[in-house]
Amino acid sequence: MLHVLTPKGVLREVIKSEPVCETRVKFNGGMKRVVEAAEGMDSKPTALNILFRHTEGQFFGMCSVNDLFIGNLKPEKVSEIQGKLLSEGFYDFSRLHYQKAFIVDKTDFDEGVSDPYTSCRP
Repeated sequence: MLHVLTPKGVLREVIKSEPVCETRVKFNGGMKRVVEAAEGMDSKPTALNILFRHTEGQFFGMCSVNDLFIGNLKPEKVSEIQGKLLSEGFYDFSRLHYQKAFIVDKTDFDEGVSDPYTSCRP
């Protein structure tokens, strides 16, 4: 069994942790965010999409009940997290410092130079 502590400190059971490639591209006068499941670690993923086991009756406020997205990670950090989930069965996302932006399109994306962002709001 795999478990994570979410950024809000909630212990959740993980059914899937998927590396994701993300980028920002200039298009039609604006910046567009593009994300896609990584084809492998050679793709240098900079994010993780974590799917949780659904539990009836739980309330998680603004945090999505079924998944957690952590973006703007260094590819090495993605590999480290995946390795800890595999070897230890646990990762604590509450210990990371996150960007304060609440709109994903307004987050900084620099492949992990600045803090990561998350789909889970404080």
